[in-house]
Amino acid sequence: METSYISVENESNFLSFSIQEENGIPWWNCVDHHKTPFYIVSNQCGTCPAIFKLLQEKTSPLLNEDLNRLLNNGLSSTSGLFTQSVSAILPKGKYLVSLQQITPRYSRIHKVDVEYNWVNKLDVPYEDGYLSECIYPIIPEKILDHYRIDHYYHLPYTHPNLHPTAVTLSFVRRRFLSGSGEYLSGRGEYIYIGHILLDGHHKMMAASWRGNSISMLSFWITDSFVSDLKEDSADKFVHSLYPDQ
Repeated sequence: METSYISVENESNFLSFSIQEENGIPWWNCVDHHKTPFYIVSNQCGTCPAIFKLLQEKTSPLLNEDLNRLLNNGLSSTSGLFTQSVSAILPKGKYLVSLQQITPRYSRIHKVDVEYNWVNKLDVPYEDGYLSECIYPIIPEKILDHYRIDHYYHLPYTHPNLHPTAVTLSFVRRRFLSGSGEYLSGRGEYIYIGHILLDGHHKMMAASWRGNSISMLSFWITDSFVSDLKEDSADKFVHSLYPDQ
C-alpha cells in the first residue's frame, strides 16, 4: 500500500473544522461546509463512543465530474495531480494519504445517527479493546440512482489490478469505555475509524452489491482536535489496518 503526506494551508477551502457549543460549553467536533456544520465527527468526551452524525444532506458528491471520471478506472498512486485537486477542498491541516482496497458491507442499523453506511471488516487482531471501521455517506440513500449503481456494478476493469476508487476524509477516535452491551464487555480502548465519503457513493454501493473490493483514497487528518491520529505514528497505524496490501 502506497502512502504519502500532504499539508493543506488554505484556510478558505470550503471544508473546514470547528468546535460547536452545547449549552455554552465547547462540545461537538464538526466538519463544516462553507462554515456551516454538516458532519459531527466526535464530541469532547473521552469515554463516549465516537459519533458520526450527518447534519445536512448533500445531493451530489463534493468532487466535480471531471475528477469523478478519473476515478472510474481506479487510481494507482497517492501522488500526482489528482491528490492535489482533492486537497483544494480539504480543511487546513496535515494529512496522511493512503490508497487501499476494502470490501464494504452495506449497513442499516436502527437508532444510529446516520441513515446508512458501509462497514469494512478488519482482519487484524486487537487485544486491548474494540476496533471498527465505517464509511459514512453525505448523500441520502433515497436519492441514489439505481441505474448508476448498476452501471458501476457491471463496469469492466480496464486495468486488471485496479478497482474503481472512492475518496474519503478520514478520522481516528480513541475512547476508553467500560460497561456491557453489544460491543462493551469490561474495560478497554475502543478505536473508531470513520471515513466521510466525499465521492463514490454509487461505486461503494455497487461494490457492496457485488461483495467485491473497491479502492479507497483516504485523506487521514493528523494532529487535529477532530482526530486522535498523530503524524509520527499515522503511517504505521494505517499499514497495520491493511497488513497485506
